[in-house]
Order: sequence, then structure tokens, then C-alpha cells
Amino acid sequence: MNPISRMKELIPKILDADTAYYKLDAPVLSDREYDQLYDELLQLERDTGIILGSSRPGNCWRALRKSATPGPCCPPQRPNRWKI
Repeated sequence: MNPISRMKELIPKILDADTAYYKLDAPVLSDREYDQLYDELLQLERDTGIILGSSRPGNCWRALRKSATPGPCCPPQRPNRWKI
């Protein structure tokens, strides 16, 4: 599968898992499964240099670049690992 197709597959899974966990209090993935999907998406974004508009990690990074204050979805240590 090409990276863009995989990213388009991962993003809705992550967003659905976010909604289930944070809004419905009914997780659909274990923490480990979620972290694996999230990390895979981050790696694909790094490798391709492409951040799709609906990407949660991408949106979080764009928000951090606009302000020095990390938001609730982005711990302060995360951006230091990102190579953009």
C-alpha cells in the first residue's frame, strides 16, 4: 500500500478512537493499539513530508507552530522528536 493511502486509512481510525475514548467514554482500541496507529501515522508524515488536512498529529503540530504553548493533545516533549 502506498503511504498516502495508508495515511488516509489511519486518520479515520484514529479520529474514531479519539471520539470513542474522549467523548463517549467507550474506548474501541487498547492504549497500545492506539499508540501503534498514531506512531505509524507520525512516521508516514515524517517520511513523506505530507500532512493531510484531517490528521490529528498534523493539526496538533500546526497549532504548536503558531503558539509556543502546547495543547492538551500534544505533550511538550513530542515536538522535539519531530523532524519537520
